[in-house]
Parts: sequence; structure tokens; C-alpha cells
Amino acid sequence: MKNLFYKYGFKTSFSKELIIERELFIKKLSESIEYNNYNFITDFIESFPFTSKKLEKRFEGEVINNYFRIRRNFKPSYFNRARSTAQGQISTKNDKWIVTTKINGFDYRFVILYLLLLFSILGLTSNFMIGILGIIVCVLIIKTKSKSMKKDLKILSKEMNELINQINKK
Repeated sequence: MKNLFYKYGFKTSFSKELIIERELFIKKLSESIEYNNYNFITDFIESFPFTSKKLEKRFEGEVINNYFRIRRNFKPSYFNRARSTAQGQISTKNDKWIVTTKINGFDYRFVILYLLLLFSILGLTSNFMIGILGIIVCVLIIKTKSKSMKKDLKILSKEMNELINQINKK
């Protein structure tokens, strides 16, 4: 299943060798992001227009020791927008520090919603044609959303590369 996500462009990964010390890299990375221990519930709450969310920094997430989880920072009411997440690990290889970043562009939040939509359309109708129309609508929504997920993955991948390169300068 993991290979399918890579094959169809929903996941990507890259590695960079650190030029600067690990502690300095972690410090600079922490300063570059707005701390947010995000999850499905906080995403949902922040999607309402009456919530106030800071947009002081380009990224949000958390950095813990040799691990980080980061995504792009969005304004509230973008709940239906794709949210790619970059997860990274700082490890040592041949006496050099390596940052390995895996970016997941597949947004699991919407699978349940699409399935509920599909089952409700099929369950509420006894008319076969309306059921087929419901399936077609669900497929179109999924196709549109998958394009959005892939686009967000490419943007986050490019921005994470730039951020790591910027921090990694001596």
C-alpha cells in the first residue's frame, strides 16, 4: 500500500546531509515554524471562520529532539484544502548528520466523508439512476481532491527543500 502512494504521487521523500551541527539545525528549524500539535479535531475547529489563528510563520508543526512534523500554515476556513505533512528524522550515517524527510500528500480526512456521501446517496434512493449519478459525483470529487493533494505535496516538497537548505547554510 505504501508503494502505491509513492507510485501515484501522494508521497515523496528526500535526504540532505547537514553542514551545520545538529543542535543548531534543530534550533533554527524550531524558530522557523509556529508550534502546533495538530490533529483532525484541531483542523476541524480551526476551519470555522470565527476562530482566530495566527499566521506569523510560513509553517506550523513541532520539532522534538531528532524528529519533526511540519506542514504549511493556512488561514481558517480552508478545511477542504489539502494538507500535506512533512515528517523528518535526523540521524547519523558515516559520522555525518542526515535529515530524511518524508512528505505525505494523501489526506485521510476525506476518505470517510466520501464513503459516507456515497452510502447516503445509495441508501436514500431506490432509483438506480440516482444511485449511479451519486457514484459519478463521488468519483469526480475524489479525482478533484486528489489533484489538490498532489499539488499541495509538490508545493510543500519544494518549500521544505528550500527551508532545509536555508537553515543548513554555514
